[in-house]
Amino acid sequence: MPLLEVRDLRVEIAQRQATVHALDGVSLTVNSGETVGLVGESGSGKTMTGMAVMGLLPKGGSITTGEILLNGRDLAKCSEKEMQAVRGMEVGMVFQDPMTALNPTMTIGRQVAEPLRRHLEISKAAARDRVVELLSLVGMPRPKEQAREYPHQLSGGLRQRVVIAIALACNPKLLIADEPTTALDVTIQAQILDLLDHLRVQLQLGVILITHDMGIVAGRADRVEVMYAGRIVEEAPTEDLFFEPRHPYAEALLASLPDLESDRSRGLFAIGGLPPDLSHPPANCRFAERCMYTRDECKSTDPHLSELGGGRSVACLFPRAANRLAEIRVRPSREELLVDSSAVDHSADRTAGALLDAVGVAKEFKVSSRIQLRRRAAVTLKAVSGVSLMVMPGETLGLVGESGCGKTTLGRMLAGLEVPSDGTIRFQGEEVSGSSGNRMRRLRRDLQMMFQDPYASLDPRMRVGSIIEEPMRLQHVGSHTERQARVRQLMGEVGLSLALIDRYPHEFSGGQRQRIGLARALSLNPKLLVADEPVSALDVSIRSQVINLMCQLQETHGLTYVVISHDLSVVRYMADRVAVMYLGKIVEIGPTASLYARPAHPYTDGLLKSIPVPDPMVARTRREASVTGELPSAINPPSGCRFRTRCPRAASLCAEVEPVLRDFGGGQAAACHFPLQPSVLEGQPQVPVGDG
Repeated sequence: MPLLEVRDLRVEIAQRQATVHALDGVSLTVNSGETVGLVGESGSGKTMTGMAVMGLLPKGGSITTGEILLNGRDLAKCSEKEMQAVRGMEVGMVFQDPMTALNPTMTIGRQVAEPLRRHLEISKAAARDRVVELLSLVGMPRPKEQAREYPHQLSGGLRQRVVIAIALACNPKLLIADEPTTALDVTIQAQILDLLDHLRVQLQLGVILITHDMGIVAGRADRVEVMYAGRIVEEAPTEDLFFEPRHPYAEALLASLPDLESDRSRGLFAIGGLPPDLSHPPANCRFAERCMYTRDECKSTDPHLSELGGGRSVACLFPRAANRLAEIRVRPSREELLVDSSAVDHSADRTAGALLDAVGVAKEFKVSSRIQLRRRAAVTLKAVSGVSLMVMPGETLGLVGESGCGKTTLGRMLAGLEVPSDGTIRFQGEEVSGSSGNRMRRLRRDLQMMFQDPYASLDPRMRVGSIIEEPMRLQHVGSHTERQARVRQLMGEVGLSLALIDRYPHEFSGGQRQRIGLARALSLNPKLLVADEPVSALDVSIRSQVINLMCQLQETHGLTYVVISHDLSVVRYMADRVAVMYLGKIVEIGPTASLYARPAHPYTDGLLKSIPVPDPMVARTRREASVTGELPSAINPPSGCRFRTRCPRAASLCAEVEPVLRDFGGGQAAACHFPLQPSVLEGQPQVPVGDG
């Protein structure tokens, strides 16, 4: 008997003006010790399925029909009081955002102990011991000390470990992980996924892994359920789905992925259109309006899951008989065709000199630190330390590294939003770092920033048209009529309907808000655009649309980009050169192709090996995280090489002498005493022997 069996589950959410049919006939099974991946775009019903199992439907939500059998017991018929006994004891859930899932007013230890005291009725002393045991189980360093900390004092990776510890506190048999690594760097993401795998095997857990990242399920799931518009449209063993998807939607999701082999001269495949409105779901195939293979029958008949044999089923009238991923991956988007960027000659740009030149740039922040019970002392956080780089006209420079490495702070300084503590930044020969008043306002026309969170960066009280117009109005550019014309032009360029011009930010999807932020940043025709995590929170299909759009606008307007991202596949596709940052310093920089093919720094190599690969055969050969441990504090960074505390090649020299950037040929440079490749001045790289 399966651990969990969901049968024909239907969930409706009653709203003021309509009823949303969030789930429509969902059926799936999960066995003990098995990981089932639940994938699809936002709004497809992935999270709603997990919430229905937990009995945590939103206000107005209800299960209308269907069964949720956990070890034979129907949870759909349980009262709220009965479900309170199930949550934590029999089913645990790892929520998407650990910061909002944790209580900011309670210590970590109290929060982990809470389900123990509630369900097991053990003493405080026994609970404290169990808390330390659980924190150790999830790989928390110094568990006794960390138990006394508050959520805001921990990194994102450590907070996620705490959420996992809470979910496992009472030894449940089913674990639902809802986007457990969405906001994490590739290194921390790999550590969390390794941890979930280890716990699944050790505790014989059944795991539902909810994600929009197909690369994650490739290496972690035994079976995959593809959801679209409240239904499961394909289910299959992981290898079968990735090598031969049978539903056009599953095929399109896989084709939308930028990977390390993507052809930069072509646009990424993007799924056109939007999912249907589930308050009025169509009576025909729900994917028909977006499917490239639609026939007349698809517009009049509603397909249901049909078994194909071999453990797979598909809801399609004309399932794909052969794998065509190789063909459609190199097709441009149907809506956004790009200029062939390989034909663009950047050599003239490079001879013209740097558009932006940063020399010895540093940024320090004064923060308070509790050193005694009643006394605080100011300490210095070294966010960026002595960074030098050039950005050439017309190129895209990628900035990569873990959270806390200084990427965003450096980007804000390059855009003139932060003043360096030391060093200089020159834009077209004019110093930016000391500019103020009218001079800075003039420079602002050519220096713009696209922020990581489009919702937080857009004024919720302003309509979209006013948001896009505002920079022009503040810079006194053109008349009101001319500015309105420019707004309409920009909305057309970023793919937004003019009918949306009077709407507010909350009325748009994440992808649409990102387009609004891009239109606003382009309103003054800047020469340099700093894009901070422009696609990190988007589904794969929307992400492809935004990436294609940015590449198209770069060719159209001659833009220069600095793209900050922890998604190395996106950077590989977009960037001409890449700078790798670690704890405030650039440890490697060079042309994208050579840096990805032959990394010289062990940290770069570890980042690249941590990238989720959308190929089950390859992904499962990379089961262990390549970069382990936590990023050291920028308040008191390690002596010598800052990466030495996590580096497998570290020797005593690394603690004593700080490495400098050395030339590795072809414009590639790395700061390492024991690099993975020989430098230009060396025949062979040094290899530490018998030392630390």
